[in-house]
Amino acid sequence: MALHSRRNPERLGYHGLDMWTVLHRNHAACLTLGLLVSASCGDEDGLLADASASADGSGDASGDGMASVTASDSVTADGTADAGTADAGSVSMSGESNEGTTGNGEGTSIGNETLATDTGQATGTGQATDTGQATDTGGNTSTCHKVDVIIAADNSTNVEDEIAALQGPVYDALPALFDVGDGITVDFRIAVIDACNMPAYFHNWGTDGDCMFSTGQNWMESGSPNLEDEYRCVMSVSEAGYNGMPDACTMMNDDEQPANTVGDALNPPAVDDQNAGFLRDDAILFVVAVTDEDEQPVPAAMPDEIAQKIIAAKNGNIDNIVFLGIGGDRACVGEYGDAGNAVTLKAVTRVFEDASRGLFWDLCDGFIEEGVGAAIELVDTACREYQPG
Repeated sequence: MALHSRRNPERLGYHGLDMWTVLHRNHAACLTLGLLVSASCGDEDGLLADASASADGSGDASGDGMASVTASDSVTADGTADAGTADAGSVSMSGESNEGTTGNGEGTSIGNETLATDTGQATGTGQATDTGQATDTGGNTSTCHKVDVIIAADNSTNVEDEIAALQGPVYDALPALFDVGDGITVDFRIAVIDACNMPAYFHNWGTDGDCMFSTGQNWMESGSPNLEDEYRCVMSVSEAGYNGMPDACTMMNDDEQPANTVGDALNPPAVDDQNAGFLRDDAILFVVAVTDEDEQPVPAAMPDEIAQKIIAAKNGNIDNIVFLGIGGDRACVGEYGDAGNAVTLKAVTRVFEDASRGLFWDLCDGFIEEGVGAAIELVDTACREYQPG
């Protein structure tokens, strides 16, 4: 049974906003936190730190609550300090702290927050104790900070309305990706491909020619200064989408295999050649497969075989993948015109649904941007539960 999530697109939080308004808001927030836009999953940048201090003297600072630490900072009784690899350490305590300056290290009390910068040596004139628990200010150590998005769209005849929706309302929904995983510095990249796997190369050309990606690759980055233009160009979904090279599909239903095409794009030979470098080991993979007919893989393949090709690309870890299938839940004439019953695409999606990582959106109901918004909620869950590997 298809799972539906009908949402008012304005509830996505970004509907109707200019893309760069969203980008700038999030980047400004990230700069305020002192984090890099390209923060990775887990703790490889050393954001999780252990801080302790003890010294003899009359000063005193103590806290009974949670402490947030952004740098490794250790002060011993003889007054030697090691600032670690970060420029500044930040410790928040629920108790009070006394303002003071010791040696070359400086601590300033602002309300219940103490900011400290160590320059190498400090003379202990007071005692500081923390009875709370230190945690990474970037969230759980398993929270993901990268998302790799692939949109595979059938570009056969009579899909103009679906393509228009992908270019417009769906694009407006994508900035919600910045909020996944507690909204801490997520960067995402987007690859677009049609539903033909001959060749299974990501597109960098649209129907009007070269989309001039700022990456110099056949995918886009969320930090691109021209992301909106790049996206709308390539989402026109040309039949000659990779460097102007025409597809080899016969257009006799072999161009109706978006999920299978994604599987081929993420496996050899394509992943080792033209698509090399797109897929990141420390990112959630978010696949959107759109067709107004049914998945018709060439060569023939069972739904589970198609799903397993995608899963294999993430080292067999389905938990780090979200799959959104968009097709007809029945034969209909809907908002986007005719749609067939996408039996095979639904079966592919069901493999991911069984792992709580899939969603099927009925094309007959229209509003595919709402389907993308609902799937991004699954991306958020996958990101929060991210496990490396």
